[in-house]
Amino acid sequence: MAVLVVINVALARFAIFDVVRWAVEGRPSESLLLGLLLLTAALGCAPLVRLLFPGAGGAQRVLVVGVTGGLLLVLLRPPLPIQVCYGGDGVGGLYVVVV
Repeated sequence: MAVLVVINVALARFAIFDVVRWAVEGRPSESLLLGLLLLTAALGCAPLVRLLFPGAGGAQRVLVVGVTGGLLLVLLRPPLPIQVCYGGDGVGGLYVVVV
């Protein structure tokens, strides 16, 4: 079930990017976008971990690492060696350029 949450977050990434672009009124940094995707996936899995794995320490630790990693990326905004660009060919392609 957690895999389905992560897949849904991956499929909804363009909607998340548009909301972030509207909120910051400009082009957000790559680390902000990656941190929000990680944070969204971790928070989406939180009810599953709480209901299905109440006594599993490993699942709770993975959840805490996901939330913490997402918050660190959002708050610290370290420079990342990748740049994600939208394709200009009208197809809506996504290009990843390693700098």
